[in-house]
Amino acid sequence: MPVCALCHQREADKTGSHLVPFFLMRTVDNVDGRKERNMELGFELGKGHVISYFGGGVLPERLEPVLGEISEEDIAHSRSSMIVDHLLCSQCESRLGKLESFYSGTLAKKGEGAYQTTTDGFHAFLFWISIFWRLSVSEKRAYHLSEIDELHLRIILDGGMDIADTKNYIERLGKEVTGIRYRVMRAPDYVKVNPGWVYLNSDNDSPYCLAIGEFVVALYINEMITDVASQSFLSLENDLLTAPLNDCTADENILGVDIERFAVASAVTVGFWMQNFKNDLNEMCDQVHVRFAGEGTMPPEIKQQIIEGITADDQLLGRQYSIQNIVHVISITMMEFEPYRSMAEKMK
Repeated sequence: MPVCALCHQREADKTGSHLVPFFLMRTVDNVDGRKERNMELGFELGKGHVISYFGGGVLPERLEPVLGEISEEDIAHSRSSMIVDHLLCSQCESRLGKLESFYSGTLAKKGEGAYQTTTDGFHAFLFWISIFWRLSVSEKRAYHLSEIDELHLRIILDGGMDIADTKNYIERLGKEVTGIRYRVMRAPDYVKVNPGWVYLNSDNDSPYCLAIGEFVVALYINEMITDVASQSFLSLENDLLTAPLNDCTADENILGVDIERFAVASAVTVGFWMQNFKNDLNEMCDQVHVRFAGEGTMPPEIKQQIIEGITADDQLLGRQYSIQNIVHVISITMMEFEPYRSMAEKMK
């Protein structure tokens, strides 16, 4: 069994760990707003395809409109990549759980513009860096901090979660901890009327950025620029600059924005993925064409027919953009055209 990724002392015996705390993830993918565990029903946007997943507690009649008939294979392979096994030991899982319980208690505070969430800025700080660290250290996520930043956050977390004298701890570490700052935007109740989403992009590293449900967070480590929108993030980069800049030494203050602003960012996310999807599909079609013809690219009119077949409205949402359906549509569409049809016959 591997060693715990956080303490590096005990065995990583914990299963079912959430990379993003459950109280946040349940607003993103729990079916019909349910609060229980194992009630996930969501989609993960991959390279040129979508993977659907569901929790063991979701009833078949709720799954059928989205996924149709559920097979044993579906059940065996259906799990959110935000849930992992053998990353943490049970003790470190419990330590993080206490941190999550603390921060979940701040969610009752809501406001427009800048407002205070808690006077315990140290533990609010630990809460947010814990999410960035967990997402980076897990092998299941294609999102990583730099190795130095990942180690930096781990040491601060491991040493800080159980500390009694936080003031002394901060003074002892100095800029190693006070040099880390962050901004938070929140659109309260966004997920009550809109689909929730988690968005990460490894290209965002100055600052590191993530979006979770009704929150967007920017994390600045050491000398990262904090007053310039040096990179784009869902069209929210300039908004983020107006959010209060927090560190571990003072109250946490965040920026409340309206639901419509996050809806625009959500549309940007979908548009970004759709463009990437078309690019990946175009590449896939050309690769298949080369296997048949040896060179060149697939004619654009055939690619267009493939896109129309994949995006047709008469399909189950949970299957429509799966790799299985994409391969199926490409195959049947190509067989309508020469020279693919004749070449396929010769291959039999």
